[in-house]
Amino acid sequence: MLLGLALGIGAVLAHAAMALVGQPVELGVLAAAQLGVPVAAATVGARSGLLEPGEAPALVLGALVTIAAATAAARRAARRR
Repeated sequence: MLLGLALGIGAVLAHAAMALVGQPVELGVLAAAQLGVPVAAATVGARSGLLEPGEAPALVLGALVTIAAATAAARRAARRR
């Protein structure tokens, strides 16, 4: 579970770094939303036996964290308008 949270939070923070160049932090967090690539990586990794038990769900949890953060960022961005 910690791995999934760390992956999701790391993705959000990496994209929120757009604020360092003057972009609204909400747009950076929205850019972090991803589901397709982590799910594909979990599927391919699990089927090929490359992932340890718990790693595929951690990838999906990380993706869900980015979706939750994007939802909150979209709400905040909409209120700013």
